[in-house]
Amino acid sequence: MIFAGHIGLTLAIAKYGPRAIADMSRRVRPPSGSHTFRPSWVERLDDRALILGSVLPDVVDKPLALFISPTLVGHSLRNYGHTLVFAILVLAAAVALAALVKRQWPIVLALASAGHLVLDMMWYSHRILLWPFPASTFSPRFIHEWGPDPDLLYVVAEAAGIVVICYVGYRLIAGRHVRQWLFTGFGA
Repeated sequence: MIFAGHIGLTLAIAKYGPRAIADMSRRVRPPSGSHTFRPSWVERLDDRALILGSVLPDVVDKPLALFISPTLVGHSLRNYGHTLVFAILVLAAAVALAALVKRQWPIVLALASAGHLVLDMMWYSHRILLWPFPASTFSPRFIHEWGPDPDLLYVVAEAAGIVVICYVGYRLIAGRHVRQWLFTGFGA
């Protein structure tokens, strides 16, 4: 996927998925005494951290592979940023930063960055995902040299991402929350 798919699908999963589940749970009346899903934590997610985290592995890897040293990483666009080691390091840094600044946006950014690996289906590229562990070297075996496979899955994911981004943009503009969203990350 390219940027629109990652951004749109991450926003849809993190922000609008729990809202849809909450709406469905309100329509179906659960038996009394059972636990119901409450998405209050979803309202506090910083969209800016979600967006940056959703593209962070590509922001690290694409300039490295295209401009800095293509031969270092085997001419693949998925490299160090698409490894579990990178995801764990980002999460560790996020936990430390969140404790320092007393905000949850670093954790949101780290989890969105890890979600990027899921959306890229990195389990098919286990040599990259598990690098630097034994028997794992960078190999563009499951990846096109300079871009995503022109698969139907990628086209659908990009289209869905664009739809979600347009929806969020429409909500921000229609509700006149663009300025608030730019400064706080909330309002969409």
